[in-house]
Amino acid sequence: MIVFNTTYHIEKEIEEEVLRYITGVYIPAVIDSGRLSEPRLCRILGASDEDEGGESYSLQFEAGSIDELEEWYAEQGLALHKALISHFGDRVAAFATLLQPVILE
Repeated sequence: MIVFNTTYHIEKEIEEEVLRYITGVYIPAVIDSGRLSEPRLCRILGASDEDEGGESYSLQFEAGSIDELEEWYAEQGLALHKALISHFGDRVAAFATLLQPVILE
């Protein structure tokens, strides 16, 4: 399993609008693809965001493999990301990280 994490930094003035877009448009589109699952949206805690005039969030999905994630990204992910950035411009900054869960015994 792979966790696909995207971190967003959102200007405070449009925070609610962006969160509505992510939860009402972006997440449902990803889930409807059938390739990614288990969406989780988390606020990133830390004083540095206040200094930068915005808030940061982590949006995570699970994928069965890197190949599956790459297929989803080529078929849908890039277009969804471009649509979000097109809608909000440089008032939202984003970067993606791939994570592999580690099981400790």
